[in-house]
Parts: sequence; C-alpha cells; structure tokens
Amino acid sequence: MHGPPDRSRPWLRVFGVPLLQGVLTTIGLLAALIWADIGKYIAWVTVGAPVAIVCWVWLRRRLEKRRQKGRASPQWISRHTGLEL
Repeated sequence: MHGPPDRSRPWLRVFGVPLLQGVLTTIGLLAALIWADIGKYIAWVTVGAPVAIVCWVWLRRRLEKRRQKGRASPQWISRHTGLEL
C-alpha cells in the first residue's frame, strides 16, 4: 500500500531547504531584535546564509557548464576563480 520510500514525501524534497532557510532567517532577525549584542552576529550569519548559498550554487553551475563544454580545465578554473582543484 505504501509507495517507494523516495516518493513518500516529495514536498519535503522540494520545499525542505527553502523552509529551513526561512526559519533560520526569521530566527536571525528575531535574535537581532531580542539580543542586541550577540543577536547582531547571529543575524549576520543567518540573513547572509541565503545569499552565500545562491552564490555557491551559481558558481557551481557555471563551472559545471564550462566543464561540459570542454572549456574549463583545472588550470582555467584555478586561474579565474582562485580555487585549487
């Protein structure tokens, strides 16, 4: 009667990370309001996390596309991004 385990909660696979980001951002904003000193540091991390995630995903996809086209050798990547592969 039960489907395969990967189909049991498809909404969680789609909305799990965005929900987690929303909860963490809300916690960070509340921390900044409630705890003035330490809260501002918590807010910086939690509000900045979605921006960092978007930048990381964008860079990763850009490098994957270049690799698929055959233009991104490890030397090209390290020269243009500063990353060592």
